Amino acid sequence: MHDRAKLNILVGAGLFGLGTGVTWITFASAMASGGRFILAYGAILFGAVQFVVGLIQAFVLPPEPIDKALADKDENYRFLVGALASVVRNGRAPTANEISTIRRFVTAKEGIPISEEQVREATLAMLQENEGLIGFIHRKPFDRAMANKVIQGCYLVMTADAPNQRVKEVLVTIGMHLYLIDSEVEELVREAELSANPPGTNKGVRC
Repeated sequence: MHDRAKLNILVGAGLFGLGTGVTWITFASAMASGGRFILAYGAILFGAVQFVVGLIQAFVLPPEPIDKALADKDENYRFLVGALASVVRNGRAPTANEISTIRRFVTAKEGIPISEEQVREATLAMLQENEGLIGFIHRKPFDRAMANKVIQGCYLVMTADAPNQRVKEVLVTIGMHLYLIDSEVEELVREAELSANPPGTNKGVRC
């Protein structure tokens, strides 16, 4: 199901339920003690319309490119791969180091291997989305654990080929959209740095 359809169905159902709930509670109170009640017809009507629109979109809109590329994986897996693939979507194919980093990180965090071809397909899918990581984040549900994975994975991918002086600044901005404060992002980056370069070892990407 397309993300736009999911969002409209969820928001529509929520508004309809909220409007109905407010109307019923205030009506019951008015019946018990007298007085007026609130008829939340705006929320009820708007929610119903948005819900129906979402149902129609679910049948009309094609699956998202990232969902097609990783059709056999669950939603969390697709979210993580899509987020990491989006940071290498500057109109080019991912490098060997970026592919290796994504494969190792996703396999370590999700426990399910991803092939080199799937990484390439995911990157192409994010190019087709043409919205970048921030837009992708705002269309997908995620929890705190996934937000942490996205920050650490993006750091490793963005530094897979060479040090990036602006990576921490970029990740702080991304963190804001993941509801993480600056200090939390900085701590996640430190952990990622240690995983990539454990003390006493040569530089290499590890998870």
